Amino acid sequence: WWRDITRESTFQGKHTKKVIMSVKFGMILFIFSEIMFFLSFFWTYFHSSLTPTMEIGLTWPPTNISPFNPLEIPLLNTLVLVSSGATIT
Repeated sequence: WWRDITRESTFQGKHTKKVIMSVKFGMILFIFSEIMFFLSFFWTYFHSSLTPTMEIGLTWPPTNISPFNPLEIPLLNTLVLVSSGATIT
């Protein structure tokens, strides 16, 4: 199906208004679903950290987890990511 849609649009130029609207609406739904997917991860993190439950010992982070220093490896990874993006653009 996707191959036919691409062929019609690039080689033949035969898109009806319904096909154009369907492709646009499909892309909007895809972007919305991705936003909701990542929002669920952030919601879970903030819900767990701001209202810790009895199961995790009423503390954040939980008692058996030792947090690492964000100024070591995470900072290095961020600098590598930003510099690689800067060299491409």
